[in-house]
Amino acid sequence: MTIRTFMAALAAFFCLTAAAAAQVSSDYARLIEDAATYQDEAQFAATLALVARNAEGGQAAVMDTVALVAPDRAGEAYAALGVEDSAPVMVAEAETTEAVAAETAEAGEAPADDWSWRRPFSAFEDNGPLAAWSGKVRAGLRVDSGNSDHQSYTLGVDVTRELIGWGFDGSIDYAYSETDNVTGVDELIVDARGERELGERWTAFVEGNYERDELASFDFTAFAGAGLGYRIFEREDLNWTLRAAPGARFTDPIGGELQTDPAVELGSSFEWALTETASLTSESSVIVADAASADQEFALTTRVGGAWAVELKYRYQYEFEPLPGFENADSRVDVSLVREF
Repeated sequence: MTIRTFMAALAAFFCLTAAAAAQVSSDYARLIEDAATYQDEAQFAATLALVARNAEGGQAAVMDTVALVAPDRAGEAYAALGVEDSAPVMVAEAETTEAVAAETAEAGEAPADDWSWRRPFSAFEDNGPLAAWSGKVRAGLRVDSGNSDHQSYTLGVDVTRELIGWGFDGSIDYAYSETDNVTGVDELIVDARGERELGERWTAFVEGNYERDELASFDFTAFAGAGLGYRIFEREDLNWTLRAAPGARFTDPIGGELQTDPAVELGSSFEWALTETASLTSESSVIVADAASADQEFALTTRVGGAWAVELKYRYQYEFEPLPGFENADSRVDVSLVREF
C-alpha cells in the first residue's frame, strides 16, 4: 500500500465516523471496563450503580460508555440500571432533528447548532464514539547525518488510543529529497503496537515495525514480537513504561538474502508535560540479536494555538554490524508543523 492510499483511507475513515451520545470521564470509563473484565454480574451491577450516581450524565452516560467499552455486557447493564433499550428513543430523536433541520432549510436559515464543518473530527471529542482516540498529522523538514548528509521533506501520521483496558499506538513517517534527479533520502517507517492492561501496573502487548531506507546498509529491517510492559509512572503529567518483547528481527541486506533471527526488544516510553503547552517524549529501543541495533528518539512539542503545534525531534540509530562501507551510526533532526485531532 502506498502512502497516498493509506492517507486517503485514513481520511475516509475519520470522515465516515459519526458522533455518539455523551459518555462518562476517562477515569470512570476505565473503571467500567475493568469491572466488565474482572467482575461477576452482581459486582458489575454494583459498580455501574455507583458510577451512575456520581458521574455527570448519570445512567445514560454509563450506558453509552458500556456500549463502547464492553458491548457484550450491555444487557446486564440495562438490567442493573433498570433502563429499557433506548434505540427507539434515539431513532425518534433523530427523526425530530431531521424534521427541524428540513423546516429550517426551507425557511432559508442555517441551524444555530450546525457544526457540520467539524464533522470529520467530531468523533474524537469528549462525547464521541472515539473519545479515547487521538492523532496528529505533521509535515516538516529534516537534516540527516551519518550514511547520508541531506536535507529532506517529511510527512507523518500518528494514531493513538488511550490505554483504558486496551490501547493502540501507530505511526507512519515518510521522508524524501532529490537533487539534480538524484535521490538523497527515500525512507519509510511504520510502527504499530496494541496493548492490554493486566492490572494496575502490568500490560501485555504485540508490536511490529518496518523501516525501509534506500540509502542504508539494509534494503529494509523489521521486527515483530509480543511481550510485557511495566508502568513505572502513570500520572496526568508524567508517564513512563518499560517493555520487553521476544520476537524476530528481519534484515534484507543490499544485494543479499533476507535474514530472520530470533531477537528480544527492550524498550522505554517516556512522556512528561513540562507546561500546559509543552511536552517532552522519549522513545528508546534496543534489539538484541545477531544483527543488533539501538534507537533513541527525543521529541519536544509546543502548542502554538488551538490544535496546532511545533515539534522538534532528534533521532539516533546505531547498527552494531553494518555492511562493509557503511557507518554504524545515523542521526537526524526534524522540525515539523503538527495538526492534532
